[in-house]
Amino acid sequence: MEDSKIIDIYDLGEAAGEVGIEIEIEGSGFIGLGPAVGNWRRTNDGSLRGNDSAELVLKRPVALHKVPKVLQDVVDWMEETDIKWEPSERTGVHIHINVQQMTERQVFTFASLYLMLEDVLTAYCGPSRTGNLFCLTSGDAERTIEVLIKCARRGSFTPALRDNFRYAALNFLALMKYGSLEFRAMETPPLDELVERLFNWARMLHAVRSTSLRAKSPRELIEQVSKAEGAAFLRGIMPLDLFNLLNTPQAEQQLMAGVRRVQDVAYIGWHDREDNREPVLVEDIDAVRWQPQEIQPRPGLQFRPLPPQMQVEIGNEGEGG
Repeated sequence: MEDSKIIDIYDLGEAAGEVGIEIEIEGSGFIGLGPAVGNWRRTNDGSLRGNDSAELVLKRPVALHKVPKVLQDVVDWMEETDIKWEPSERTGVHIHINVQQMTERQVFTFASLYLMLEDVLTAYCGPSRTGNLFCLTSGDAERTIEVLIKCARRGSFTPALRDNFRYAALNFLALMKYGSLEFRAMETPPLDELVERLFNWARMLHAVRSTSLRAKSPRELIEQVSKAEGAAFLRGIMPLDLFNLLNTPQAEQQLMAGVRRVQDVAYIGWHDREDNREPVLVEDIDAVRWQPQEIQPRPGLQFRPLPPQMQVEIGNEGEGG
């Protein structure tokens, strides 16, 4: 049914948290680690070099505002040992965003908005991630868009639930396993940058999800980009500190490249079914330009509120339950 939620479609156990995290790391000393500490467990990952490497997996999803605490636990764990933490082009961080309580139509809009912003967001994830075979973007692998079009026409994510998608930067396989979308674009940062970089990344993805819930369809979002300056569109999604991290000289060009890729998906629509939510609106579109040093908070530059059952304040996105 159109209003069925992901948790029911895939018969999943309920997960209360918003964010799941997996951190791949190479180096030395990991063999001596125990299998778990606190909220984390250590596993082996065959894609990493050598036997002395690890993947650290959060045991269960946590609320967004708890992400810094669980990441600091990793830093403390590493600093208490003789482990050598060596990120490489093979190591990355996979963030899971919980979509169990969303419908397939809502997940489709979330995925479409992410893909519109994908090049802008991936630029924050580190230079080794563009074109990386372990996290191929829709610009690197057009198959992602082709399969999403098939999903839209069928009104089902079945075409995307295949193992050959596991190395895409946006992995749909996690839908049927956990009720999440998995985002693989972020590099594994140096240990002293781990908390800040990954919390910012989780906040960015959370903001994309929150904004997508305010839109009736991807087509509506595409049309908003055509009406607004690219910076105004981005600023309507991101809190100011995150906007300034993403607002590079290349950002507008990157955004428009993503919009062009997603256009075919957006105009097909998810089974062409309509609902009655109010459209997204970006106001005061001339207030922002692609010049980070001149950006100031603009109270008028906001999207319409979410329906009460999904109320999320973008500016206070860290205060989840």
